[in-house]
Amino acid sequence: MRLTGQIRRDQGMATPLNKNSNYRKIERVERHFNPLKVPRALAASLPFKSQIVKTKPQRKGTYMQKRAVVLKGEERKARDLMQKLTTIRKDVAEKRRAKKEEKRAEHRKKVADFQERLESRDKKESKAYWEREGRKRKPMAEGGGGGGKRRRQ
Repeated sequence: MRLTGQIRRDQGMATPLNKNSNYRKIERVERHFNPLKVPRALAASLPFKSQIVKTKPQRKGTYMQKRAVVLKGEERKARDLMQKLTTIRKDVAEKRRAKKEEKRAEHRKKVADFQERLESRDKKESKAYWEREGRKRKPMAEGGGGGGKRRRQ
């Protein structure tokens, strides 16, 4: 009795491959991390070897920054179109921001008005309470005994 592998080899048949079993390259997006921000007080207390060195930006422009880029017709049109689109988007965003700020101001005004009414009501209630309380306490202050049953004389 022959094994399956031997029969396949003799007949020149390839081993069946499962599509999902094939190895494929894993594509990972490169991650960008925000720079580390160390508080000044902490940075000052670090030992000399561990001091954080910040490189200053270059003063002179490099060759790549200085060289002129000549745009062809299609590139120029594409860049112009992109510039117009970004301008429109910025304008729309600015209008939206302004409108939101207006609504926020309106809301703040409404909340402040409500708070003011609430405070005045609390003040009135407090005043009324203390007036009633004062009337109750007045007879005690004058030397009277206070509440209790009145007796006939």
